[in-house]
Amino acid sequence: MSLERHALLTLSEAGRRRVWALRGSPRAEDEAAWRTWPDIPAICTGRRTPEGLLRVGFSYPLLRGGVRVRIASAVPEEALLSSLTPWELPALAASRGGEAARLVREHAALAADCGVRLGVFGAAAMELATEQPYLHENSDLDLVIELAEKERLRAFWEGLKRREERGVRADVELRLAPELYCKLTEWMQENSTVLCRGGAKPVLLSRRTLSEITEASGKK
Repeated sequence: MSLERHALLTLSEAGRRRVWALRGSPRAEDEAAWRTWPDIPAICTGRRTPEGLLRVGFSYPLLRGGVRVRIASAVPEEALLSSLTPWELPALAASRGGEAARLVREHAALAADCGVRLGVFGAAAMELATEQPYLHENSDLDLVIELAEKERLRAFWEGLKRREERGVRADVELRLAPELYCKLTEWMQENSTVLCRGGAKPVLLSRRTLSEITEASGKK
């Protein structure tokens, strides 16, 4: 079972009870969302608590004051029943209607043309997985791609920019290693340092360090 960043996790009933008890910054309004959408999957953050529990989040098809309703918590690994990774989600778009499915199909076609492996997370992933209305007019399309040769990444990035000119906004993470992700835009701009996430805390890495990572993968 994959526990990578952004994976959608199905919990046992015991796991849900544990999550509810361990939620961070509990609010009175949490219970309405928790009871209304009991089948919403947990989102894996890729991080753990000092006790070894998985840090997870719940994102609901509800905005309050323009802000997505979310719950943060933690859960023991034995409470997990299944996981759905970002890389598996684009396949759902082929059999789904709606804006999220359409956008994912378009970007999956672009990724395939460029030879880039594509995953999806965020609101579009939740809409595909749950068939609940997550995307709204101000939503970005959250995508993740696997590290690939520079010319493939550049072709994909340029395709994204052409779509952005037509009003289609995508926020793309580049997966450099199992616990190391950065923004594709930062990677392509070739700044001297790049902010990376996916581990215990964000880290600012030099281009030299990142070059060593890409050379080790064979994808320069």
